[in-house]
Amino acid sequence: MLKTKTRETYRTLGGGAVTLDELTDDQRAFYDQARRFAAECSDDSRFANWWVKQILRLHPGLSRREVTEAPLYRILSDMENRMMIAAGAARPDDYRDLLAKVIRKRHKTRAAVCKELGIDPSYLSQVLNRKKNLSLPKLEELLWRLGYRLTFTPIGEPLELPQPREADDAQRETGRFSRLLGTLSPQEADEMQQLIEREFGRIEGDW
Repeated sequence: MLKTKTRETYRTLGGGAVTLDELTDDQRAFYDQARRFAAECSDDSRFANWWVKQILRLHPGLSRREVTEAPLYRILSDMENRMMIAAGAARPDDYRDLLAKVIRKRHKTRAAVCKELGIDPSYLSQVLNRKKNLSLPKLEELLWRLGYRLTFTPIGEPLELPQPREADDAQRETGRFSRLLGTLSPQEADEMQQLIEREFGRIEGDW
């Protein structure tokens, strides 16, 4: 009896499976390098800058949009998301995020789904805004009426990530704050900087 070769896959946080056989030799080598990089680097911004700069050359002939749909891009984006979650810079999706996606896909607006299912719009808004929780029976009932059901999906092995040092955390937060200031007008940024410096001291970094 012939044994079927098990296909090696990467599981995303959302439960999707990306088959590594789909990667070219160069892409697979970069994937292996990315795993080593993630295991040694606790800075998600540094990791993101590293792989984004190289992703296009690994997909010759594809448009930028096509690259974002490619297996390697999906894997590296997921790695970056895991690093951000581990560093406390992001949180994983929970049932409310997924429920909101279902509603947008089917009805586009919360008002439409509330009208069809007879749900109090205020209550649904509080659930989706994390002010209230649905009980498991209520969630199952709502999903069933929307044409969905709960499932258990593997998310794969967690990446081996180093623990961020305090200095890394401080540098990361300074960088994020500097980027925030960059979205304000010069006058607004100057006023914000002066206010923070009066309360907490000078913030280093170019913005």
